Amino acid sequence: MNKNDRSAEPNRPANSHGEQPAARPEPEMGAASGPGTECSEDTCRTDLAEEYVTAQKKPVQEGEVRIHKAVDSELQHFAVDTSHDEVYVEHLPINQEVSRRQAPWQEDDAIIVPVYEEQVVVTRRLVLKEKLRIRRVTTTERQDLTEEVRRERPVVEELGRHGTVHERYPAVPPPNSTTP
Repeated sequence: MNKNDRSAEPNRPANSHGEQPAARPEPEMGAASGPGTECSEDTCRTDLAEEYVTAQKKPVQEGEVRIHKAVDSELQHFAVDTSHDEVYVEHLPINQEVSRRQAPWQEDDAIIVPVYEEQVVVTRRLVLKEKLRIRRVTTTERQDLTEEVRRERPVVEELGRHGTVHERYPAVPPPNSTTP
């Protein structure tokens, strides 16, 4: 095999870029170049090895993100036309005596509702039923009553030598009087 003759080389797998790997120099005839090399008289066979690089991806956590919601409020002004019904009630006094009731009726854009009242008619007459004669008579009677009455009185205590304090009371207290 000629070392410049690449057409005689076996098919080599393409690398990751789709290129054929560069050929390694072949050992010269009769020279041993290591394991996997076999030589005979006119040919040498050698195993060719090629390294491939494969890239793999694996997820790696580089940080964290916390997401939450925030609510923003704003006042907005709206002008909205709305409609509603208003009821006007007009009281029309009639005070007329009628013999029968009448149901409500429509008059132009108004409903007329009659309001009835029953009135009691009372006839009064003045009648003298009796007379009362009233006299005043004075009478006296005796009543026995028992009631608790309280009265204050001074209490004098001798703290030092005995016989140094002398009290004097009137002989008879005056009737219906209080002692000071």
